[in-house]
Amino acid sequence: MAIGAGTLGAAGTAAALAAALALTGCEPGIGGPPIGDCPAEDVFRAADCQQTYCGEPVVRLGSGDTRGHEPVGDGDATPVWFGPQGGYHLFVSAEMENLCPVVFLRYRMEAEVRRAGTVLLYEGQRHVQAVRPDPERSSLQRYWNLQAVVPCEWWPDDPDPAHEVQDCTHPEAGRRRIEDVAVRLWIEVEDHNGRLASDEALLDPFCCQDVE
Repeated sequence: MAIGAGTLGAAGTAAALAAALALTGCEPGIGGPPIGDCPAEDVFRAADCQQTYCGEPVVRLGSGDTRGHEPVGDGDATPVWFGPQGGYHLFVSAEMENLCPVVFLRYRMEAEVRRAGTVLLYEGQRHVQAVRPDPERSSLQRYWNLQAVVPCEWWPDDPDPAHEVQDCTHPEAGRRRIEDVAVRLWIEVEDHNGRLASDEALLDPFCCQDVE
């Protein structure tokens, strides 16, 4: 039986509309993908981008270059890249969910050195708009092609004579090589609602590949 405004009054009609929208997975005045049967305590309404998410934010670390996000995990081999302007770097990427598309990406690269502990090699931050493959159905989004630059004292032992780089005058040059240690990549993502997520992996770098 249809229920009209004259039966419930304005407040009752609004409540009925909200209940009907909840059954369809939508919310009045909020954009973004449907949240389905999400428990009420897991619903987050993102004021910054006018979307609704189910659950906590998630980020998954990757080593994606210009071709897109490539996931990585502990123990994976990852290439050291020779850049077209000289020098070396590792690529960093991120896959995210339950965050607005515009995010801060903070990333860090550390060397795990036996007896010496952890040595910071590089850290950076970017304010970016992530790429959503299907924004109508999912909050899944990605960003790639971040470069974690290898300091000159950690340059690899590159056998390719075509890779001409400037001389490194650091006193540790030639004594440290990035391919001789495990490298920890860490990434943190934050949107303008203050929602945070982070991920990391301990990787095995190898030399060397050219940036395409």
